[in-house]
Amino acid sequence: MNNSKDTTDSESKIMDAQGFDKWSENYDADVQESDADQRYPFAAYHQIMSRLIELVQPAPNKLILDVGIGTGQLSCMLADLCCQVTGLDFSDSMLAEARKVLPTAHLIRWDFTIGLPPDLDQYYDAVFCNYAIHHLSDTEQRELIEQMGRHLKPEGCLLLGDVMTETAEEMASAMKVDEDMWDEEENYLIADKVRQWFPNQRIEFERFSYCSGIIKVQRD
Repeated sequence: MNNSKDTTDSESKIMDAQGFDKWSENYDADVQESDADQRYPFAAYHQIMSRLIELVQPAPNKLILDVGIGTGQLSCMLADLCCQVTGLDFSDSMLAEARKVLPTAHLIRWDFTIGLPPDLDQYYDAVFCNYAIHHLSDTEQRELIEQMGRHLKPEGCLLLGDVMTETAEEMASAMKVDEDMWDEEENYLIADKVRQWFPNQRIEFERFSYCSGIIKVQRD
């Protein structure tokens, strides 16, 4: 993300399904390598995954929506704890990898850059968007978060794990640390900005590294 660039009204980064199809076989290994090095973009990735599981408080038949499910590693842990998973992704190969670990999940090929599927009529105990929302502009991020919130049960929570910081200043500092590899086309969440978008929601930010964390959104 280039912090000198106003992304409020810009179009989302073009998501190339073929590129993600090619990445699907090596995605998990690349994540593990970046996490082990504690560097952008996947610093503290597995800590974030573990924390997301804790926040869901898995129980039999809890309903989970995973927006941008990728290879399904997070949802697989929830399914192993008897949660019922619905997953969306625009990449056929990513979904094929997810099916290997989530044979009973409801997996839908869908491009979430245009929002959620119009025929999605379920309400969920938890909705995730994990390392995926950064492909959208500010306007699209806000609209997607609003849509995901409308699919929560009254006591449900929306959980966003990604490259993110609490303030714009912290994001600029993180970018400076990794300016040699920083992807300026990606638009990372800033918790203070999300609070401005949704002043009537409870927005909590939990930091896991200099460049990553979790935003939790709950209704008042």
